[in-house]
Amino acid sequence: MLYSTSFKTLLFTSVLFSFPLIAAAQTNEWIKEEDRFINLIDGKKLKRFLIELSVQTDGTITGMGAGTDVTGNWNWQDNYFCRNLSWGNRDLGSDCQKVELKDKKLFFTSNRGLGTTAGFTIQVYLP
Repeated sequence: MLYSTSFKTLLFTSVLFSFPLIAAAQTNEWIKEEDRFINLIDGKKLKRFLIELSVQTDGTITGMGAGTDVTGNWNWQDNYFCRNLSWGNRDLGSDCQKVELKDKKLFFTSNRGLGTTAGFTIQVYLP
């Protein structure tokens, strides 16, 4: 019984004291400037399960989503990535999204940061 209590105490304190290190490792940066965003995506692909996109510096978006073409346009407005997107024949409309960099992934949150979030791995494009 004493061993069990000591073990639990040791485990709890190690988790408790490592918590600030874990939190520090999960820092995020709100990408507010277009130049910073371009530096992150230029020459790269954004990937997540069944989706691969190229967000080009000329304001175009191309790629595939679940085997269907994705096309669109984007611009930067007041700290937000604003895009018009189509998935095949389906118009996904326009949306301005908050962009955050967390642990080498870009997270796009719809409705200026108030909606749903999608995370993408940034990968170097190799033609």
